[in-house]
Amino acid sequence: MGNSKKQNSKRPELNINELFKRIKFESKQIQNTFREIEGLLKRSKEVMQQLLTAKNNGLLNGNTFFNVAEAPAAPVTPAAPAPVTPLVQLITKDIARIARQIRILQRELLTQTRIAILALVLLQTATTEENEQLALAAFFSAVGAIGRIRSQLQALRDELDEDIVILLGIAAG
Repeated sequence: MGNSKKQNSKRPELNINELFKRIKFESKQIQNTFREIEGLLKRSKEVMQQLLTAKNNGLLNGNTFFNVAEAPAAPVTPAAPAPVTPLVQLITKDIARIARQIRILQRELLTQTRIAILALVLLQTATTEENEQLALAAFFSAVGAIGRIRSQLQALRDELDEDIVILLGIAAG
């Protein structure tokens, strides 16, 4: 018992405000990451629509130079939609997979953030050293999970960037 008192006196006091600031900072960083990912998803959707529009317009009306206002308009029969290349199909499926994974990570992130906040509340109200240690363990476990989620989100964002670059290359080609 004498040793535990020595260890307690050497342990620095916990600054709950600093822990709370850390959680708040991590939350803001993750919100920014989600905003960037949402922007990338919107951009990929726009590029896909441009690709489909360009392909369909090329088939429907390949030569618009000769369309004269005075000439009677010939009925335009819509052509069959342009076949989508296997690469575009693959990228579309990849973007859908990334979007699903992002939704899963969002739910996991919310859960871990709630755990961290709850652990902070428990840490403030802890009456015994054991309860304090449990609350600290839960807090740091949640913070660690949040860090892992952030790295997974970054990897997904990088994948999405690559897909958009490929789509832009296809659209330009």
